[in-house]
Amino acid sequence: MTSKTKPTVSAAIDADNDITSPLDFSYKCLAGIQDAMEEEPRAGPHKFIRVEKYDEAGNVKVKYKANSLRFCYNAISDLQSFCSTLEHFLEDPSDLGWLDLSFNDISTIDEVILQYPNIKILYLHSNDIKKLSEIDKLAALPELRKITLHGNPIEDLQGYRQYVISTLPRLKTLDFVAVTNQDRSDAMTWRELKSKKK
Repeated sequence: MTSKTKPTVSAAIDADNDITSPLDFSYKCLAGIQDAMEEEPRAGPHKFIRVEKYDEAGNVKVKYKANSLRFCYNAISDLQSFCSTLEHFLEDPSDLGWLDLSFNDISTIDEVILQYPNIKILYLHSNDIKKLSEIDKLAALPELRKITLHGNPIEDLQGYRQYVISTLPRLKTLDFVAVTNQDRSDAMTWRELKSKKK
């Protein structure tokens, strides 16, 4: 007799399944990403797999097996030294899948993020992004499925939601709200009407 197995969780939420607990640098008063290199990740309920490596001088360097980072609630305004900071902490920075930069002072989306094509979840809410055209850069992230942008000045611009959805058509959630097929259709219609008016 064969036993039937229950179906697995739908592919619509699979993006979360391979995301590890984040290395947490929230509430550290960081003025820049590079300042995290002077800090230890915030202790939390999760244990991280630490990997000890040795440099040429024989000094121990601790790295973490993680693919998510939390830099929320700081005073970060740009992503200068982002790559070197990831290299400092992560055993494999190219695996970065979730990045939380919410509640900072970011006004532009730095293209350095595009060097991490496995990013699936990006939190940018409660920053200072004023131009919808900044979202265009993120279209180059092939795996991006969830993004938050609410609490930025762009949220108050006419057509904000339609612009983001039409620019990032693979999104499954925007500002913690599911993106439906109807949303995608409405966003494309909106974009077509906007382009005809130009």
